[in-house]
Amino acid sequence: MNKIFNPKIRDNKVLYQLLNQADSYFEMPTPKIHPNGSTTYMGMAICNLALSYLITKDSKYLNECIRFLDCVTGYEVWGANHLVNVDLSASFILFGMSLAINWLGEYLDENLKKKYLNKIQLQARIMYEYKVKTVGSGWSTNYWQNHNWINHTSLLMASFVVDTVESKKWQEDALKNFDYIYRHLPADGSNYEGVSYWRYGGIWLFISAYLIKEQLNINYFDIVPYFRNTFYFRLYLSDSKMYRQLNFGDCHDKYSSHPVFLYYMISDIYDDPYARWYANYIFDNYLFEEQYRSKIKPGILPELWLCYLFYNEGPIKNVNTMPKYHYFEDLGLLAIRSSFDADATTYAVKCSYPGGRLQFETSKMSLNHMALAHQHPDNLSYILTKGNDYFVIDDGYNRNIEEYDHNSILVDGKLLDVMNKSDCYIENMKYRISQGLDIDNYHGNVNGFVTLDDIYAVTMENTTLYPIKADMEEVSRTIITPNLDYLIYIDILKSKKEHKYEVILNSDYKAIEIENGDLYNGHQNSLYHYVLNNEYERRSYERIVKSVMTTQEPDNYCMVKLNGTSYTTTASDAVIIEILSFKELNIKKTKYGYKINNNALYLGSCEKYKTDAKALYVFEYDNKKYAVVINGSYLITNKEILRKEIVSNYIVRL
Repeated sequence: MNKIFNPKIRDNKVLYQLLNQADSYFEMPTPKIHPNGSTTYMGMAICNLALSYLITKDSKYLNECIRFLDCVTGYEVWGANHLVNVDLSASFILFGMSLAINWLGEYLDENLKKKYLNKIQLQARIMYEYKVKTVGSGWSTNYWQNHNWINHTSLLMASFVVDTVESKKWQEDALKNFDYIYRHLPADGSNYEGVSYWRYGGIWLFISAYLIKEQLNINYFDIVPYFRNTFYFRLYLSDSKMYRQLNFGDCHDKYSSHPVFLYYMISDIYDDPYARWYANYIFDNYLFEEQYRSKIKPGILPELWLCYLFYNEGPIKNVNTMPKYHYFEDLGLLAIRSSFDADATTYAVKCSYPGGRLQFETSKMSLNHMALAHQHPDNLSYILTKGNDYFVIDDGYNRNIEEYDHNSILVDGKLLDVMNKSDCYIENMKYRISQGLDIDNYHGNVNGFVTLDDIYAVTMENTTLYPIKADMEEVSRTIITPNLDYLIYIDILKSKKEHKYEVILNSDYKAIEIENGDLYNGHQNSLYHYVLNNEYERRSYERIVKSVMTTQEPDNYCMVKLNGTSYTTTASDAVIIEILSFKELNIKKTKYGYKINNNALYLGSCEKYKTDAKALYVFEYDNKKYAVVINGSYLITNKEILRKEIVSNYIVRL
């Protein structure tokens, strides 16, 4: 039998850490009765110990690996409390045990080897039969969800070790599953579940594709753009130090985000010098901080066996030579950073289709194939950091999402028809169908993203997701920013009915009320949040969001405190202007809009500038003068500055 992953002896910089990790298992207990919690760590322990023996031929690693193999073989069941034998704990152990038998088979007593193979066959059979029984619901056909990827990878791995007619069915089924998934992954590399689940579940898309390439000579890495591009999803959702994350979706904390082996793997497959630089950057600086501050388990250290296998040397390029922004079209996610310095400002805003556009268009007629519990209803919401300060934050991880958990716009205190559910989007789509409505247009849109000279403008529209009875005709948010020095928001709300419109900002810091808004004092920086042009009811609040991460461990939870402020105005139509700035601004109302220091925001045409735009921002940046035209097609002063056939957003030099 060929050895899977081709575990050659390589004298690389990961070796010391790998052996150190293997040594840590010597004092780890292997209880005779399955623990009342997750046992995914046991699968990774087996992999690290098996590889350490192959490299060193030191019998202590073989004996320790056998101790763990005997332990899991002796368990009547794999997993605790929920989906016993047929979900993540079972999958991690099945994967690790199968790989260990492949690697160590020649060094094991035949009777012992037979005992292990029988256990692998039994557990794989249980999982496969469950998968077949539940086709159409649950992880078996939730093609875009981490449980599907992890569980099918374990069945695939087992099929390479157990050579039976039965195991061929596991393999054929896993291949069919992954072929469908790979061909329906977003080309931009984005992941609607967020960075933490990209890190936790997304690695198995690579592991499975690598196994298929290595064992079956089918190379999806050459034909699926997702694999080449997804590194940049993680990279651009980074804080100023390129380490912590901007935590859209379900992210247990700001640290749960780094599979360093995957960066090496991507750099090896595609000879990507940026991925190689980033892999070294994280490995050399944040290996232990990631392990011990992250709530993602098993974690970065138990993946050292993979890091050892895929470590490679070659050309590197510091990521500071890359563009300062990236737009992920499938997810409607725009990420910008002011620079690659340690005190940089980082920003992300999104407005998406449920699950992303490709998943939505593929599965909207079969909602049972979608699993959106890890995507939050966070359209129009944003995250903003500067240096070490998180000024505008996401709720992080929440199984029952409520209206005030995100930095969005509420209508009469509502965001969707159905809230306080784990899978809000699915529940709302089912509700709309029950009301005789279709869901073809049940999604957000990004319109007119433009950039010039580090100036950015984008409009995001979320009208159709609001409650049916609200009869909203427009809910849009336009963002204008010159290199994140400050951000101007133009929120447009239209309805035939009068509503209470509310904008929200959640922060790590408590707001101090000032004229026209609030001041947030961080540890190193300050943020001014101005809310203009209406009479508002201001409210501050404090919310604790607390959620259990896995049903296997009901006492283990994530918790985050949101220091929130909201501004509410009552109208049928409203234009709400918000400005976020790291310096205090001098803002004055004018006949046609606002004067912001020496710059001017016009809400339509004026004496000096003739335009059909909904808004016009004229300003100086980097000693040059610019105009941002929002939802317009022409701009005229004493001469014609802009003339386009399409109404959209435009940036022009004056």
